[in-house]
Amino acid sequence: MPSSLSTVIEWIVDIPNKENQESVQRFVAFMKDTDTSEKYQRVNLIVVILFAKFLGPHNLLNDIKTQQDIIRFLDSKKKNEILDPDKRWIGLPRVNLLRQS
Repeated sequence: MPSSLSTVIEWIVDIPNKENQESVQRFVAFMKDTDTSEKYQRVNLIVVILFAKFLGPHNLLNDIKTQQDIIRFLDSKKKNEILDPDKRWIGLPRVNLLRQS
C-alpha cells in the first residue's frame, strides 16, 4: 500500500543534511502553494528525498549544477539484467527505498 503524503513528509528528517532538509521543506510548501495533487506531491517528494539522501551529509541540493550529478543518482537506481531481466526497476520509486540507509 502506498504511503500517504503526510508519511512521506515525515521522512524528510532522514535526510542527512539540515540545509537539504530545509530545501525539501520549501519544495513541499511550493507544491502545496501551486495547488498540485497529493499524488503528484508524494511521488516528487519521494524522488527528491532519495536524491538528497544520495548526496549525503556534505553535498547540498543547491550545489547541483550539471546533468552528470543527476545521472549518477539515476544510474545508482539501475539494476543489471542478470538481477532484473524484465527491467522491473523502471517505474515509480519504491517507498521501502526511503528507509534504507
